[in-house]
Amino acid sequence: MPNNRRLHPDSAKRGWDEHSLSQLRFFRSLSLREKLQVVEGMADVVRHFRKIRSLGGFKPASQQAELAPADVREEDVDEKPSKVRP
Repeated sequence: MPNNRRLHPDSAKRGWDEHSLSQLRFFRSLSLREKLQVVEGMADVVRHFRKIRSLGGFKPASQQAELAPADVREEDVDEKPSKVRP
């Protein structure tokens, strides 16, 4: 174990906490319109992942070795979620 972890065992947690707080501060600084666009964008990502999962993607780690790359066809999955228009 590196010395800095022995001396500061909570430093990794503090780092993640600081990162989370910085993201919350950034989100709070956005206008209502920008916040709604961000939430819509996240919903697009969720819909994209659901589509991939329904086509057999995102298998549990125990099944990953069994999943060949050709099991999910590229033409069945959009490369990018739809963009949010301002």
